[in-house]
Amino acid sequence: MSGEKNNLFLDISSAYEQNDSSKLKALYVLCDLVESYEYKDENIEGINEILDFLFSKLIIEKKNEIIRRISDAINLIFMYQDIRDFDFKSTIQYLERLDDYSLSNILEVLGYSRDKDFLGLLEKYKSHKSIDVREAAYMAIDFLKNTD
Repeated sequence: MSGEKNNLFLDISSAYEQNDSSKLKALYVLCDLVESYEYKDENIEGINEILDFLFSKLIIEKKNEIIRRISDAINLIFMYQDIRDFDFKSTIQYLERLDDYSLSNILEVLGYSRDKDFLGLLEKYKSHKSIDVREAAYMAIDFLKNTD
């Protein structure tokens, strides 16, 4: 299993160099793997490197289906892995270009980040036109306010 984890980043990055079907398959496999860690006390080896890669692709990807799967993967990573001190600064400026589904996922991630500096940003999404975005903002705010 350790070798499998070490190769995970290489698998994802090489799939990303191929066609859209390969990208989606790699993202689904990643999501399944991350979900399998729900009750484990360890992080997937190289998960921060994978997160950096996913956020870099989230910013430049043009196809909504792939953007949505990337946001799903990022959300699951923050939900099931112990991620601390991740730098979101380069991503925040691109939030407005995300569709409501992906935006909701990333707002949830801001809540999972435990970074109370995001409270002001999240407040602005409480009045968003999409109920899913509003719900994600409220959830993230609640999580940040109730987490040490």
